[in-house]
This record gives sequence, structure tokens and C-alpha cells, in this order.
Amino acid sequence: MTNLNDFSDLSDLGFDPFFQRQWNEFDNEGLTPARVFAEHRGAYELVSAAGSRLARLSGRLRAQGDDTGALPAAGDWVAARIPEDVRAPAIIERTLTRRSTFTRAAAGREAATQVIAANVDRVFVVCGLDGDYSVRRIERMVARVWAGGAQPMVVLNKSDLCDATEARAEEIMLACPGVEVLVTCALSGDGVPALAEAAGRPGRTGALVGSSGAGKSTLLNALLGEARFETAPVRPHDQQGRHTTTHRQLVRLPTGGLMLDTPGMREFALADEAGLDQVFSDIEALSAGCR
Repeated sequence: MTNLNDFSDLSDLGFDPFFQRQWNEFDNEGLTPARVFAEHRGAYELVSAAGSRLARLSGRLRAQGDDTGALPAAGDWVAARIPEDVRAPAIIERTLTRRSTFTRAAAGREAATQVIAANVDRVFVVCGLDGDYSVRRIERMVARVWAGGAQPMVVLNKSDLCDATEARAEEIMLACPGVEVLVTCALSGDGVPALAEAAGRPGRTGALVGSSGAGKSTLLNALLGEARFETAPVRPHDQQGRHTTTHRQLVRLPTGGLMLDTPGMREFALADEAGLDQVFSDIEALSAGCR
């Protein structure tokens, strides 16, 4: 069993040669590599070999505040100046180049990109098998995952509320060729062991994305084996979910891997609609080559 409070080995947190090479390329004297585990409206929770620490942006990074894509996001690796006084916040001096991102167009803002997850290996697109079910939304999210450099996996949750789970899974496999589909029930635990296996070993990072009420936090609680995150049922009159996750949060799973929980998205717009057709054509070509 992984010691969930031991962060001494940065490779367990995903600091691999991709980030080590970047770290060696600049003057890092006095700086510490750390991963953003949570962001809270301008404040950040960092985890490094020395443990966890609250942090804020340097003046230089704050000056980039209008560019949301340039600011640190949950999952990012940063160079931080960590003072000896444990009561003082760390200062984030720079963000390392991301290996992958999952983004969407920021709500209510023109030509602005919102980074939902950074440096994730696998993005789990969660959709409930109730009123939440939407093939079109799943297609768009899967396209965004592929375009961002991560591997998508569709998780059809709430199997207890659907009598046609196999048909739904086949429908998604046809709509998203080459993408693995997993059917789960977070409440009963069905499919959760397979999800835990897919989440991976130490050094691997996953992210749960989907609309409010899809069951992301409930799935995360099932993976953790404890009710650590708040959950809420969908509204009975319109089957819409309630926001219970209010910020992006990385957690360490008992298997050693990391999982990022994200707030639900009632609407989802691709930051680059022009790239949608290209993404799907690439997927179709890949699928054809595997037949």
C-alpha cells in the first residue's frame, strides 16, 4: 500500500525526464520543483519533496493575469521559492511547459481558454446513464482530450439507472473509435476496480471530467475508499446536477497514481472549434489502421 503522505520521490508525482530536462535548462538556484495540487482563485496548494505548502504568484506571473492559459493550473509543475518559515507562502516563479492539457473555451469570454487539467496522462470523460447522457457532449470532450495530448477513456456511470448499458457502451464505441469505454456504478462499486487499474501506478496522473451530477466525486470517493469529497443527487425535476466540487483538486489514490477532480461543466465549448474535424479524422484513420 502506498504511503499517501510521502512525497519524497518526485517521480511518484509525475516529475519525469520531460520535466527534469526543462528544470536543468534554467537558473534554478533557490527554487524547488513542485506540483500544483489545487487552485483556489489566485491561491495555490503545492506539493514538493518537502511536503505541501500554500503559494501565490510572483509579480511577473501576476502580470499575465489576463492570459488564463499562461497561469498555473492544477496538475502543473512549477518552480517555487519556498521560505524557511512554514507560515509564509511559497512564491511561484515560473510554470514548466506542459506535456498535455485539457481545455475549453472560458465561459462568457471571447477567445479565452480555460485550462481544466494540466499534465495528465489519461482523462476520464464521465457521463451518467440518466438524463446526463449525451453522445454529442462525449464526442466533443473526447476530441478535446486527443487534441490536448492525453489519452481519453469514457466512463458511463450510474449503470443502476439504465437497462441498456451494453447498447449505450456500443453507441459510444461507434461514436468514438479507438476509445475504451467503461461502465460503472459508483454507489455499488461495479466497475470501480477496473477504473482504479486504469488510473495507473505511481507517476501517472488521471483527471475526471464531465457535467455536474455525472458522479465524478462519488467515483473518486469509491477509488479512495472513503467519503472525502462532498456529493449531491441530481435535481429530480430536470435531472440536472448540482455543483459540489468548487475547485480542481489532485489527490493520491491508494494505487499510487494521482487523480484530478474537476468541477462539473454545464456547457462545454471547444477552445478551437476549427480543429474538431481534424481530430475526428485522425481518430478515424487510426481506427481504420487497427482493423
